[in-house]
Amino acid sequence: MKKIFNIILFVLFCTSCAQEQGNKTFEFTYKGQTLKYEVANGNEAMVSKQQSERSERISGDVKIPENVTFAGEKYSVTTIGKKAFFYCDTLTSVSIPNSVTTIGTEAFGNCRGLTSITIPNSVKTIEASAFWGCEGLTNVFLPNSVETIEASAFGSCENLKSIDVAKDNSHYSSENGVLFDISKKTLIQYPCGIKGKYVIPNSVTTIGEGAFMYCGITDVTIPNNVKTIGAGAFGVCKGLTNVTIPSSVTMIEYRAFGFCEGLAVLAVENATPPEMKEDVFDYVSGNITIYVPAESVEKYKTAKGWSKYADKIKAIEK
Repeated sequence: MKKIFNIILFVLFCTSCAQEQGNKTFEFTYKGQTLKYEVANGNEAMVSKQQSERSERISGDVKIPENVTFAGEKYSVTTIGKKAFFYCDTLTSVSIPNSVTTIGTEAFGNCRGLTSITIPNSVKTIEASAFWGCEGLTNVFLPNSVETIEASAFGSCENLKSIDVAKDNSHYSSENGVLFDISKKTLIQYPCGIKGKYVIPNSVTTIGEGAFMYCGITDVTIPNNVKTIGAGAFGVCKGLTNVTIPSSVTMIEYRAFGFCEGLAVLAVENATPPEMKEDVFDYVSGNITIYVPAESVEKYKTAKGWSKYADKIKAIEK
């Protein structure tokens, strides 16, 4: 009997918790459009995931209000949550209020019809892949409020030509539409809409995670100051055929050149094999040849990570 009583108490407790959780999610209509929200923290609200079925996806022009009300309480909209508008592929523009400080992971991921986005001077954080696959975007402007941009925030936006940054932003900068940190030591995002050749500035020491992923570049010059090539940095750059990794590089992260199907020649100039993470050249053409200094051929063939490609390693011809 005691056991049954405890089970009943547990069920009642769980039901109460579920109701409490359920009460945190609500809908609010602004200018004729209804969006889903969630109480995030105190008097703050978050735009939550909008759909579970394709028929429910938000489309057209969206205006997010600065404040919403729920159960008689007023909340400030401070966050666009994870996957809030994910795959809303008929969404064309979004107006974000000055109350928003965070744009979450994949918040607008694969919103292929999105052609216009204004990021207000209140946003501090843009999380990973926030605008991934937004094929309709051609340019993005980042205000001086932005302090954190996570990996591939604007990745795979195939028509994006420029990412510009406010001159008084103290964390980020841009040059010819390419996004860097303020010191220009880390290349963060190369716009996928810029095709052809690219010479990385001499100031760069780190090529960031996913920096060129899915880009249509055909040739890249890496300066002899770069030390680290980040995970997936050149992933799925199918137009790359020939790459030289300078002697300054000491670290190549996971799948840095993964799925570069056209990559046929890779020259590595460091006499000491750079540290290599897993699967750096996975799904690269089976015809790839890796050229290294003649005196280091055997080192490379037995080095961790490099040994996987031992049959592809040859001496640089002088």
